[in-house]
Amino acid sequence: MHLGTLITWGRDSSTVCPANLYQKWARKDPARRAPIVVDWLTIATRAEDGSLCWHPALQDFIAEFGNQPGVLSALSVRFLPHFSWGSLVPQLEPLVKLLNSWSAHSRAEVRQWVSDEVNRIRAEVRDERRRDDEALIRFS
Repeated sequence: MHLGTLITWGRDSSTVCPANLYQKWARKDPARRAPIVVDWLTIATRAEDGSLCWHPALQDFIAEFGNQPGVLSALSVRFLPHFSWGSLVPQLEPLVKLLNSWSAHSRAEVRQWVSDEVNRIRAEVRDERRRDDEALIRFS
C-alpha cells in the first residue's frame, strides 16, 4: 500500500461528485449503497505537520452511514496493501494515529471498528518488523 492510495492529491472527491448527490443516492438504500460510496471518497488529507487526518467528506459520511453493514469493512479494505516494495511499517504506522482520532466517535460501531483496526494494524506492524529483521540477517 502506498499512502497515495488513501490521499487524493490535488483532486478532492467532493468536487468530483457533490456530497448532497451521493448522500441522497445512498439514503435510498443505505444497506446496499453506502458501502459503494466509501470507494469513491477520499479517506485522508495531510495536515500542515505532515500527519494524516480524515477527509471532511468521509467524516460526514461515516457520521451518517457508519452504522450500515459493510461501510466500515469497505473502509478497512482501502487500508490493505495492494502492493509494496520494502517494509510496510512506515506505511502502516501513520494509520494507527489516524484511526485513534476516531476512538471517541459518537457511533459505537465506529469505536469498535477503530479498536479492531488498530489491533490488526499493530499486529501487522509487529509481523512486518519481524520479517524486516529476518531479511536483514538473511541479506547481510
